[in-house]
Amino acid sequence: MQGDRWSSQPDGVPSTALAGVHRGLVSTALLWQPLWVLTQSSLWPTAQPGPAPIVALAAVGISWVLLLATHLTRRSVRWPVRISIATLLMATLAVNVAQLRSTTPDFGPVAEMAGLAAGIAGLLLSRRWGVVWTILLLIPLIRDALTAPDAGSRFPVLLAYVLALGLSAVAVRWALERNAAAADAASDALFAAERQRFTAQQVERSLRETERRLHETVLNTLVAIGRGGLPDEGAGTGFRARCVESSRLLTSLRGRTDQGEALRLTGDLASDVASATAQVRDVGADVEWELDAFATVPRDVYAAVRSGVAEALLNVARHAGARRVNVRSSTTRRGADCWVRIEVSDDGAGFDTSTNGARFGITEAILSPMAEVGGTAAVEAEPGQGTRVVLEWRDTTDPRPPTAVTPAALSVPLLATAGLYVLTIVAVTWSAAARPAVNALALATFAVAAGGLAVWTLRARLPWGAVGGVAVLGWVVYALQSVAAGGQMSLEWSSSAVAVLFMVAAATGPRWSWLLLVAVWLVIQGDPLHEITQPGTALILVGALLGRSTRRNAALAGAHGRERREAEAARESARVQLDLLGRRYSALAVSRAPELLLGLAEGDLSAQDPAVRERAVREERFIRTVIGVDPSVDALHEVVSTLAQRAHGRGVLLDIDLAASPHPGMALPVPFMESCEWAMRHAAITLIVQGQPVGTTARLSSRAEGDDIVLRALVPLARTVDLSCAPEPGEMVDPDDAAGAVCLWEIVLPGDRVAEQALA
Repeated sequence: MQGDRWSSQPDGVPSTALAGVHRGLVSTALLWQPLWVLTQSSLWPTAQPGPAPIVALAAVGISWVLLLATHLTRRSVRWPVRISIATLLMATLAVNVAQLRSTTPDFGPVAEMAGLAAGIAGLLLSRRWGVVWTILLLIPLIRDALTAPDAGSRFPVLLAYVLALGLSAVAVRWALERNAAAADAASDALFAAERQRFTAQQVERSLRETERRLHETVLNTLVAIGRGGLPDEGAGTGFRARCVESSRLLTSLRGRTDQGEALRLTGDLASDVASATAQVRDVGADVEWELDAFATVPRDVYAAVRSGVAEALLNVARHAGARRVNVRSSTTRRGADCWVRIEVSDDGAGFDTSTNGARFGITEAILSPMAEVGGTAAVEAEPGQGTRVVLEWRDTTDPRPPTAVTPAALSVPLLATAGLYVLTIVAVTWSAAARPAVNALALATFAVAAGGLAVWTLRARLPWGAVGGVAVLGWVVYALQSVAAGGQMSLEWSSSAVAVLFMVAAATGPRWSWLLLVAVWLVIQGDPLHEITQPGTALILVGALLGRSTRRNAALAGAHGRERREAEAARESARVQLDLLGRRYSALAVSRAPELLLGLAEGDLSAQDPAVRERAVREERFIRTVIGVDPSVDALHEVVSTLAQRAHGRGVLLDIDLAASPHPGMALPVPFMESCEWAMRHAAITLIVQGQPVGTTARLSSRAEGDDIVLRALVPLARTVDLSCAPEPGEMVDPDDAAGAVCLWEIVLPGDRVAEQALA
């Protein structure tokens, strides 16, 4: 019975479409069993030849009550289902033994009991176990056929009868489960897309909020530090709190721009965190790597992993005092499933996670990035016992989720098993038919109707016209076979055949087609009041219920699929915005303001230290430059962003004024670009005294003058630099400036040329 799943929410509402199908199958089995027994008088206790089958049938009744009570109380029905099927098997064996001991054995009740047990097992057990139980229930009839003295030709019909019921039930359950699984897969995919869209939009909003708060928090704090006037204790807890908040804001921007810049990463983790690794080695610690390849890991997940590992290594360099650091990763892919686990551990001082977690940027650079991609991060540490950071991400989403089955998934198995049963009856009774030719015509008509149904449902559901055609053909089959049988009930096979045709048509046709089919069925049978309680009518109603379930789940899967595509489009839009913001703030990766602010907050640095004040001025001016540059808008912004990072790395303050930008089509002349890069490499280091730069500050600007655009680079060069070595000669503006020999590079781009480039 492996593979059965019976689950629901606490309030009794099925938690998934699959759970709903399972619950519906239990309801069908609970309805089918008493109706079957009531309409088959040979299964009544009063018709049994001995006490053993009476006791067995009573046990079946008790197990049915147990299953009903459990089902109504919304509890797990796993064990009641097993008990019910076991008692049905016992009842089949008991009825069989009683008939063998009878002087006039009748194996019809045995087949009816076995057919009921096989059908219930097919509905309530997994596909494999449904088939196994159907085969087991054939064994008593096979034994009877081999040992009974008057076995005759009836046993093949009984065997086909039980086999058809069991396999039909298995097919019905399989089709319903496939449709429900498709609906659940679509629902899961929709939920994942919605979650990712929500996360991307939340990150985008958070990033924009961080952008707005840069001025009022980070820059103002750095300005206050640079100007001095703060007491040695850092203006109390309020100032420390501002430093922590400012550090988190910058860490958040820096961490997320790493994800925005994920396309620039190589996929080699050791290489992509080389800067952090170098800082660890600078403090005397060895770093050991044991890495699996990250080729199968999605881009955004790898970026989050890179951010977490880089931050963990930086924390080791800043605080741990470790001698050895180990970075291990394992990446496993099995089919569509992917697991990633990364561990960064050190033998350093450790810390108390309950009080000092925030100081290491854990929330913004480790926990948040992993949470945003659906992963987890954990930081384990104890004072004196080192620190361990574990990052995990798992994707078990099948890229090819199950799709809703076609109507043929219901029609073909049902028609095949019905065809097997009909052919068995026809073969056994052929010689006794009053009119064999008419019997053959009836069989051919049934084959045409069944084949047409199977072919049509391979493509789509039945339209009203096809349902009407099935109704007419079913009527013809019944009329022809009645003539061929000549009034002998033992030769009658058309009722079962037509009932299955109508059942399939009700399951695969329009919503209300079952009303037409039931009406035609009752007219065909000729006794509506009696026939309305017989199995044929019940089969058509079951077909209607099957059709309702498959239509509902197919519609649900389709609706969820459309919503998922919309959510993915919105998520992709948010990610595009994130990528743009990431490019804009990518230069923040070289800023050391977070470390400076954390050092002040923790008391490791003094706000009165001139070196600290100078660092604050440099970082404030650099950040102010970065937030005024957007590398995604045009080539000039992209070049300026790169130059700003190089200038900051050399200790050069660079002011930016791009009043004539953006021009997306602008192509900068190569000599001018090379001259700017040369100037930044040879620029004089900016001296800062009392929070102010000494002399002229390096400056890049663009100005609209008439229809033209003028680009200027004004740079103080070191005294020892030979200006003639520049790629393009610049103009010496002031050789005696306090900052250095100030040189000017200038180029004019005619307006028509810029316009042509923009159009191109």
